Parts: sequence; structure tokens; C-alpha cells
Amino acid sequence: MSHSYEHRDGGRWIGGKDGAWILQAKVGMGSAPRLVAAASLAALIASLACNEATGPRIGQSYRLSTVNGQPMPFAFPGTGGDSSTPLMMVEGWVTILSDSAAERHERLVRTILISSGDSVPLIAEWTYAGPYHHLSRRLIITYPSWSPGQIGPRNSADTLNIVPGGLTLRETGLLPPLDSLVRVYCLPSQSC
Repeated sequence: MSHSYEHRDGGRWIGGKDGAWILQAKVGMGSAPRLVAAASLAALIASLACNEATGPRIGQSYRLSTVNGQPMPFAFPGTGGDSSTPLMMVEGWVTILSDSAAERHERLVRTILISSGDSVPLIAEWTYAGPYHHLSRRLIITYPSWSPGQIGPRNSADTLNIVPGGLTLRETGLLPPLDSLVRVYCLPSQSC
């Protein structure tokens, strides 16, 4: 069974039982009717509706891809010296655990150079989980076990912006030479 609806420009929308809609329109003066496939339009709408701008999916992990536009690993400026390598952010991710919980993870490494020529890596690694709220194009993760001064996120909550194929997190209020850090988290199958 099909339905049709008149279009204001003289064409008409024809809908079939499979749910596809086709706009049959007259194109040009006196030309034969031309079919404009609504399937292309439907595919475009479906791809937009299924991208990450509509929200992350349960079980999905987003890997830390860039920090301040630089690929991983990220070297914090002004942190190295004669006796150590710069502080490096070597990995990170955000994982959607359920329809109400997410976790964020980071690993930082700095290598101390000893006068004997040996080196000692210092590793700081953390994972914080908590409830999240999905608001429009934002994901707000709250960390109930967070407290100031411990290794982990700078604040008790992170606001991540949802972008196609990933998430972004901007932290401000840092000391020079950085004024902010912008982390971009991407789906493993995409570059964002």
C-alpha cells in the first residue's frame, strides 16, 4: 500500500510500504517528471542521526587521540630538564559503562635520569568512574570519590563536548606555559 501527499511546488511525495519516500517533481518547463530519490535523503538523515553528536553508546571506548592538537604521546612543555625527560601523557580514554556511568583514565610518565647513566620511570596512572548526564551535545561525568590534591582529574566533574566520532575535554586555569589543555577522544575506528 502506498500513500501520496501533494507538494506545494506541483510534485508529490509517494510513500511505499517499506517506509521509503520519493519526491516526484516536475523539473524545468514542460520536462517529464523526474524522480528524486528520498533514499539518499533518508541515508543522509540516518547517518546524521547515528553519529556521535546524538550521544555515545553503552560499552563504547574513546581513546585519547590528541592534546592541544598534538598526537599522543603529549609532552607537557617546560617540564623536562637535565635530570629528567618531560612529563608525558602517554594514554587515556573515556568509556561509557552503562546508561548512567562512565569512566575516564590517563597514564603519565616521566623518566628520571641518574648520574650513573641509568633511568627510573615514574608512572602516574588513574581511572575514575562515576555517573554521567547527557545534555544536548555534552556529557558531564561526576567523580564521587574525587578529592583535591590526589592524582586524577583536576575537578570533581568533567564536561565533555560530543562531536562527530568523539568527545572533547577542555581544562582551563593551568599555569604557564599552558593556559589550557584540549583533549580529543576518538572512537578507535575513526579519526576525529
